[in-house]
Amino acid sequence: MKYLISPPEDSSWTFDREALISALQRDWRVLSLGGPSPVAEGNDVTWRIETGVGSLVGNQHKDGQTQGLDGDLQAVARYAAWWREVVPDHQPLVLYDEGLTAIMDLRPKITENEVVVEFERAWDQA
Repeated sequence: MKYLISPPEDSSWTFDREALISALQRDWRVLSLGGPSPVAEGNDVTWRIETGVGSLVGNQHKDGQTQGLDGDLQAVARYAAWWREVVPDHQPLVLYDEGLTAIMDLRPKITENEVVVEFERAWDQA
């Protein structure tokens, strides 16, 4: 399944491409890292990481706000909890599926397990 993380509404906030690359390399076993590809013209950074609970393919849109994630929910949850730690607390973020069926707040200090439980609850209530 494909998931996305972004601010919940229009925002001027962005996350710098080089800071993202640095954080990925510092904290994850990076399997591949690259720039924009012809297949996904709107993406500025692409990566494949090993989360410890499965691999995850991700990208950050050139707007510096939206990340697309492809992997199972546990790997996405581990990444989402990490990303919430990287992004300043004052910046709201949400996690949602590609079809906007389930949407949840990624509040500061959220844990991987809380992400799984809350996302599954949002999915069940949809």
